[in-house]
Amino acid sequence: MKINFKCILLFILISPGIQLSQAQDSWTKKADFGGKLRSNAVGFSIGNKGYVGTGFYYDGANYNNYNDFWEYNPNNNNWVRKADLFGEPRSGAVGFSIGNKGYIGTADSSGVDFEVYDTTTNSWNLKAKFAGKARSFAVGFSIGSKGYIGLGEYYYSGTIYSDFWEYDTTINKWTRKADFPGVPRWQAVGFSIGNKGYVGTGYNSSNNLYYNDFWEYDPKLDKWTQKTSIGHYGRSCAIGFSMANKGYIGFGLIYPTGISNDIWEYDTSSNTWLQLSYCDTSYTGYGSVGFCIGTKGFVGTGQNYSGVYVNDLWLYSNHTSGIEEQSDQINLSIFPNPNSGNFILNSSIPIESYQVCDMNGKELYRNSVLFDGNSINVDLNVPNGLYLIRVV
Repeated sequence: MKINFKCILLFILISPGIQLSQAQDSWTKKADFGGKLRSNAVGFSIGNKGYVGTGFYYDGANYNNYNDFWEYNPNNNNWVRKADLFGEPRSGAVGFSIGNKGYIGTADSSGVDFEVYDTTTNSWNLKAKFAGKARSFAVGFSIGSKGYIGLGEYYYSGTIYSDFWEYDTTINKWTRKADFPGVPRWQAVGFSIGNKGYVGTGYNSSNNLYYNDFWEYDPKLDKWTQKTSIGHYGRSCAIGFSMANKGYIGFGLIYPTGISNDIWEYDTSSNTWLQLSYCDTSYTGYGSVGFCIGTKGFVGTGQNYSGVYVNDLWLYSNHTSGIEEQSDQINLSIFPNPNSGNFILNSSIPIESYQVCDMNGKELYRNSVLFDGNSINVDLNVPNGLYLIRVV
């Protein structure tokens, strides 16, 4: 089986035995976003199209907010400008889709504006104003015919919220639900999987802390349940989307390591996180957008590690191969197998870095020293168990 990706994953069982398998995932550069450079925009999908709009660009003297709105067609890899939002330009807004309609709200001068986009008429209309207090950088997602908005901050004031609201599209009405039980925060991530909502990560400016906790919301019970945290560092302004029964969070500002281009997968059945391959090193994203179309994820726009605005769009694909499959282009092996923590990693091609994680995706060790092939000795001081080594 040929593997044409830069990154592969090896699962290693260190004493009493080692099992080896491979998972394949890849990043592919797509057509650049069609609008102006920006950060903190809104992104979501409707049917087989992706949509990105709003956001801001700082030109060194002024913050320029936008209200333009763009449609991405993955079939022809093309962007088309659609109708601008009815309301004013904004950044740090919330967006989600329900049926053939998209919703964007908050983060305007009132902090409670809420609009709906109709794909059939290419038009925006105002809906009932968000019933909570004015805010920006909230989280939002949809479950069935209901939309949800919560958390956020009141315009960089230090007033941070944990309230949570439900929007009923059938009666155009907001209802307050159970407050988010974690620490109040903004710049968090929210998405839904099936009939549950999920919120995690984020930043609290009053204590200057970044968070990596992760929570599940059940609308039937109006109840929050804490789940396994993502990684072992907090982050803000990350991206999030879901595909089938998996959730994905990545990118953003990770404290204390800086802006990242990583991606993590959450499995609802096992309540575990798995760190997958990094995006191309040319793209790191802070304040980016993420959305899913079918079985493909998309990440784009934002600012890179140097603070430069980018208009990239990257497609993420995740495929898993079977046990003991080997590539006839990239030969990787571990010797001895099993081992007691000291082993030799052999590679037929240069290795940029390798990373050791537990099976929850928590990084235990990383070595970024380039070596040009052949072999490298790895000495791990970890308990017996199942581990993952990711090789770039």
